[in-house]
Amino acid sequence: MIFMGALAYVLSLSVAFIAFIISRFSRNLLTALFKAVPAYVALSFLWPLIFGEAGDSTNRPFTLWNPLYRLVRIPGIEAIALLALMLIGLAVTLWFVIRIG
Repeated sequence: MIFMGALAYVLSLSVAFIAFIISRFSRNLLTALFKAVPAYVALSFLWPLIFGEAGDSTNRPFTLWNPLYRLVRIPGIEAIALLALMLIGLAVTLWFVIRIG
Protein backbone atom coordinates (compact mmCIF):
# COMPACT_ATOMS: atom_id res chain seq x y z
CA MET A 1 0.00 0.00 0.00
CA ILE A 2 2.85 2.41 0.77
CA PHE A 3 4.46 1.56 -2.56
CA MET A 4 1.22 2.40 -4.37
CA GLY A 5 1.18 5.76 -2.62
CA ALA A 6 4.78 6.33 -3.68
CA LEU A 7 3.88 5.53 -7.29
CA ALA A 8 0.96 7.97 -7.15
CA TYR A 9 3.30 10.62 -5.72
CA VAL A 10 5.85 10.05 -8.51
CA LEU A 11 3.13 10.33 -11.17
CA SER A 12 1.83 13.56 -9.65
CA LEU A 13 5.36 14.93 -9.39
CA SER A 14 5.94 14.13 -13.05
CA VAL A 15 2.86 16.09 -14.05
CA ALA A 16 3.99 18.96 -11.82
CA PHE A 17 7.32 19.07 -13.68
CA ILE A 18 5.45 19.17 -16.97
CA ALA A 19 3.21 21.98 -15.67
CA PHE A 20 6.32 23.95 -14.62
CA ILE A 21 7.81 23.56 -18.08
CA ILE A 22 4.54 24.69 -19.64
CA SER A 23 4.40 27.71 -17.35
CA ARG A 24 7.82 28.88 -18.58
CA PHE A 25 6.27 29.47 -22.02
CA SER A 26 3.31 31.48 -20.71
CA ARG A 27 3.07 35.20 -20.21
CA ASN A 28 0.50 35.08 -17.43
CA LEU A 29 -1.09 32.62 -15.03
CA LEU A 30 -4.31 32.10 -16.97
CA THR A 31 -2.56 30.98 -20.16
CA ALA A 32 -0.32 28.70 -18.09
CA LEU A 33 -3.38 27.04 -16.60
CA PHE A 34 -4.93 26.59 -20.04
CA LYS A 35 -1.72 25.09 -21.36
CA ALA A 36 -1.46 22.72 -18.38
CA VAL A 37 -4.91 21.21 -18.92
CA PRO A 38 -3.68 18.69 -21.54
CA ALA A 39 -1.04 17.43 -19.08
CA TYR A 40 -3.71 16.70 -16.51
CA VAL A 41 -5.93 15.09 -19.15
CA ALA A 42 -2.99 12.84 -20.04
CA LEU A 43 -2.65 12.04 -16.33
CA SER A 44 -6.27 10.91 -16.27
CA PHE A 45 -5.52 8.50 -19.13
CA LEU A 46 -2.26 7.24 -17.58
CA TRP A 47 -3.79 6.56 -14.19
CA PRO A 48 -5.96 3.54 -15.15
CA LEU A 49 -3.20 2.17 -17.38
CA ILE A 50 -0.77 2.03 -14.46
CA PHE A 51 -3.00 1.61 -11.42
CA GLY A 52 -5.89 -0.32 -12.96
CA GLU A 53 -9.56 0.46 -13.32
CA ALA A 54 -11.54 1.49 -10.26
CA GLY A 55 -13.29 -1.47 -8.69
CA ASP A 56 -11.46 -4.07 -10.78
CA SER A 57 -9.50 -6.21 -8.34
CA THR A 58 -7.70 -8.21 -11.08
CA ASN A 59 -6.33 -5.17 -12.91
CA ARG A 60 -3.73 -4.01 -10.37
CA PRO A 61 -0.09 -2.99 -10.74
CA PHE A 62 2.48 -5.77 -10.71
CA THR A 63 -0.01 -8.40 -11.84
CA LEU A 64 -0.21 -10.31 -15.09
CA TRP A 65 -3.50 -8.59 -15.93
CA ASN A 66 -2.23 -5.02 -15.85
CA PRO A 67 -2.64 -3.45 -19.32
CA LEU A 68 0.83 -1.90 -19.31
CA TYR A 69 2.44 -5.24 -18.41
CA ARG A 70 0.39 -7.06 -21.05
CA LEU A 71 1.57 -4.53 -23.64
CA VAL A 72 5.34 -4.88 -23.07
CA ARG A 73 5.77 -8.04 -20.90
CA ILE A 74 8.45 -6.49 -18.67
CA PRO A 75 8.07 -7.23 -14.94
CA GLY A 76 7.81 -4.03 -12.88
CA ILE A 77 7.20 -1.85 -15.93
CA GLU A 78 4.78 0.31 -13.96
CA ALA A 79 7.50 1.60 -11.64
CA ILE A 80 10.05 1.83 -14.44
CA ALA A 81 7.70 3.92 -16.61
CA LEU A 82 6.84 6.29 -13.77
CA LEU A 83 10.45 6.78 -12.73
CA ALA A 84 11.47 7.40 -16.34
CA LEU A 85 8.71 9.98 -16.73
CA MET A 86 9.75 11.69 -13.50
CA LEU A 87 13.45 11.73 -14.41
CA ILE A 88 12.73 13.17 -17.86
CA GLY A 89 10.57 15.89 -16.33
CA LEU A 90 13.21 16.63 -13.68
CA ALA A 91 16.01 16.80 -16.26
CA VAL A 92 14.11 19.16 -18.53
CA THR A 93 13.07 21.32 -15.59
CA LEU A 94 16.65 21.56 -14.32
CA TRP A 95 17.84 22.37 -17.83
CA PHE A 96 15.34 25.26 -18.00
CA VAL A 97 16.32 26.56 -14.57
CA ILE A 98 20.06 26.42 -15.32
CA ARG A 99 19.69 27.89 -18.80
CA ILE A 100 17.40 30.76 -17.81
CA GLY A 101 19.19 31.22 -14.52
